[in-house]
Amino acid sequence: MRYLIVILFLCYVFPIHAQGHFEFIKDEEKAVIPFQFVRNLALVPIKINGVDLIFLVDTGVKETILFSLEDNTLSFKNTKKLKFNGLGENEGIEAIQATGNTVEVGGELIDTAHTVYVILNSDFNFSAYVGVPINGILGSHFFKDYPIEVDFVKHKLTVYRDSEQIERKVRKYERLDIELENSRPYIDTWLSLQQEGIKAKMLVDMGNSDAIMVFPSRVRDFRLNEPNIEEFIGRGFSGDIHGRMSRIHQFEMGKFKFITPTSSFPDSIAVRSAKLVKDRVGSVGNELLMRFNIIFDYTSQAIYIRKNKFYNKPFLVDMSGLDVKHDGMIWVQDWVKVNIPSEVKNDQLTSTKPVYEASTGALQYKFVLKPSYSIVSVRKGSPAENAGLKKGDMLISINRRMTGMMSLDQIQHSLSEDEGKKINMVIRRNDQDVKVSFRLKDPIPYIEPS
Repeated sequence: MRYLIVILFLCYVFPIHAQGHFEFIKDEEKAVIPFQFVRNLALVPIKINGVDLIFLVDTGVKETILFSLEDNTLSFKNTKKLKFNGLGENEGIEAIQATGNTVEVGGELIDTAHTVYVILNSDFNFSAYVGVPINGILGSHFFKDYPIEVDFVKHKLTVYRDSEQIERKVRKYERLDIELENSRPYIDTWLSLQQEGIKAKMLVDMGNSDAIMVFPSRVRDFRLNEPNIEEFIGRGFSGDIHGRMSRIHQFEMGKFKFITPTSSFPDSIAVRSAKLVKDRVGSVGNELLMRFNIIFDYTSQAIYIRKNKFYNKPFLVDMSGLDVKHDGMIWVQDWVKVNIPSEVKNDQLTSTKPVYEASTGALQYKFVLKPSYSIVSVRKGSPAENAGLKKGDMLISINRRMTGMMSLDQIQHSLSEDEGKKINMVIRRNDQDVKVSFRLKDPIPYIEPS
């Protein structure tokens, strides 16, 4: 089952509280902030009250939200408790509103009167499913005062002081008018689930790792395309979000058309407590947004888009049926090359540090910390299930490549490309290594309705 980290599905209403204002730290015309792009999520370094953290950039959430400190300690003043709801199957969670905080973003922008919402539920944590630490969400408040360019190729945010600086640049872009509601950007698109299409108001949602998300209840005479698969979409403030995934006929954003992209459809139970904007049909997420250079200019009520080298990238889905998570770090025996003085012979080396001669020196083992990955779930009827893989199995190698040398992104990519590719996998179950093999198969090929 494909795991989508859709943190920005969180639709809630915070108590009204005046935010501060981000200012440039340096006396420069623009600020450049690098970001990591992991599992279709943009992660930036920030500081809150002097503590270094990693936050997700999310235009689908208004405020700044802290939900994990890892091993850090943070002090807050001016706090009060509150509760809020969103997408999910439960009743919502408690949080703390903390005002008057100093927040720095990438060492380039600072706000000394920032409001942070701290989630008290320790289970609300996405780091294991992304493979890197994520401490919180930097919401749409970050975008409200300056034009911000998102470069998905070079992995950088460029913050401009005013709209005049981008006037020449945006001549090569297409302008899309946005409607800002509760500080979040909505655009009008054309959505064709089957051959017929509808005008669809969509949230531009950088916190959504998927391409498109559609609320079935907002589409008249909704009919889910076949084939489709059950999907664990992600986590919301009100619990887990389940639904279905399939391909749709076509999606249009401005002059750009996408044929048979993937789309997720959250079920009605997950949506019932969410306060959806009037006429909203769904969201556009990073699997689609990453195909453009995008400039957000809230003051001009516009976003500007220009296709990049990822524009023609296929919309991939997991073809194995595996949902994999990062399980932390484990000690692994590794071989390293060492230089041995010519006067030292093998029989002089201790038995606890065996060294083996090689043409360019020698090899010696040492124990190093490497990432560990395990299977969270296996999709019913998938190639992985048919091969006998089970929840809890630890991944050791994929096609002779040790998973300890791979990122979670690399593992996901290896299981999502080249339909028909053979996967030879070694897993560990009950302290025994087991070899399994299967071939990748697209679970949701688009079939034109008859």
